[in-house]
This record gives sequence, C-alpha cells and structure tokens, in this order.
Amino acid sequence: MKVVNMGAPLQTWPTVALIGHPAYLLEPPARRWVHRELLQAALRLRDTHGMTCGLSGMTRGPGLWWADAVRRAHVDLRLHLPYLRQADDWPDADRAEWIRLVGQASRAPLVYGATPQPRTLTACHHALIDAADELLVVWLPGARGQVADAVRYALTRGRRPTWIDPMGRRIHRPAIGDWQALFAIAPEPTGSPRTGSPQTSSPQTGSPQTGGAPTGSAQAEARSARNRRDDPAEAGRVANASPFQPKSRRLRAHPG
Repeated sequence: MKVVNMGAPLQTWPTVALIGHPAYLLEPPARRWVHRELLQAALRLRDTHGMTCGLSGMTRGPGLWWADAVRRAHVDLRLHLPYLRQADDWPDADRAEWIRLVGQASRAPLVYGATPQPRTLTACHHALIDAADELLVVWLPGARGQVADAVRYALTRGRRPTWIDPMGRRIHRPAIGDWQALFAIAPEPTGSPRTGSPQTSSPQTGSPQTGGAPTGSAQAEARSARNRRDDPAEAGRVANASPFQPKSRRLRAHPG
C-alpha cells in the first residue's frame, strides 16, 4: 500500500462525504482493500482533520462501508438516498446492512426520488458534494458514469477530492489541475466568472436541476440499479460482517 496523503494536518474538514462505484464494479481484492482503507480513513479524518460528521449516499459497497466506518469512529452519520427503497433488490446481507445503518443515522435521510432515475442519482451526488467540506471518491481510473460525473461537478465547484484508487491501491489528493488533466477539463481563466456550472437540488427541497439531459452512462447506471441482481454467492464478500439490528426509521421524501 502506498502512503496515504489526505492533506496538511492543519486542514479541518468537519463534514466528509463519500461517492464511489457500486461494489459489483470492483474486483474482490479491491473490495477488501477499499473496505479496510475506509475504516482507517474515518479514524484519521476524525483525529487529524476534525471530522465530526460523515455523509453517505449508501451505494452498495463503498457507501455502506463508509457509513459503517463513520459509526465505528463514533462520528455523526447523515444519509442522502437517491431514491426510496434503495436496497429492495439487493442481496439479503447487503439489504440488512443498509437497514441497520439507516437506523444508526442521526436524522431522517434526505431522499431525492421515488424510483431510480439518472436525475435523482445526480441530484444526490450534487447534494453530497455541496454539503461536505471534503469529498472522498472511490474511482477506477478512466471509468465513466455517475462517479466521474460527480468528480467533474466537484471540480466546477472548486473542490479538490481525495481519490481512493482501487486499481493503484493508493489514497491521495491530486491538485485541481491534475484532476482536470485526468478528465480533460480546460482550467478557467484566472479571475473570470464561472459560467455554465451544473445546478443541483438543495438538500432542503430535493428538486434536482441537472442542467441538461442525463448522459448515456448515467442512464446505464440507473438501469443497472433497477434491474441488476447480483449473484447471491457474492453477497457475503460485499456486506459487512456486523450483526443485523432490525431497526429502521421513516424516510422523508422530498417533493418534486
């Protein structure tokens, strides 16, 4: 494993969000590595960078692992869910873990839609980015889709995400210019006003405005969320081994 560099110790990030690929896009060794590193990252962010709140979109795999790591670090957990009944089609172990962690959140989750749609996934990611002081991204180099779109959005907001690279087994914070080079984004002229920045829903209203039609990659991921049922044999390698606590709370759906 390469040395973790999350930034200078004096940087303070009270609220930290994570966005990442669903577990089925990661090879089993990468899943184990990401899971382990998130547990360590939550402790380091709490002790070194003053994290007091962790935000998760509860993606199967990294989203669940991050939520669990936040609670294990005894940090406040808050959830943004892209749609109601997010875990209905998941394997039993992952669905049980989702229910357990929803029950451990400090407040009712913010929900951005009733069904999986590209716009609700986008709105959820944008809200996570806008609400956080620091963003962690589990991203496979070169991969397209919702995670890449979220990083692009973060860059338009002047954010500098921490990259958890499952392929390179590395956690680091590339400079904004390096992120822009990865995504072939032209840097903005110094002193010029930002134009064309994507608009997002407010976490208070949940009415997403994505600034255009959803991309093909976003549609594909939404279809995957609606239709994909993973092999049950894989379920135990994705869910945490924590005992299931059958408690849940009412989810608050935003209008629109």
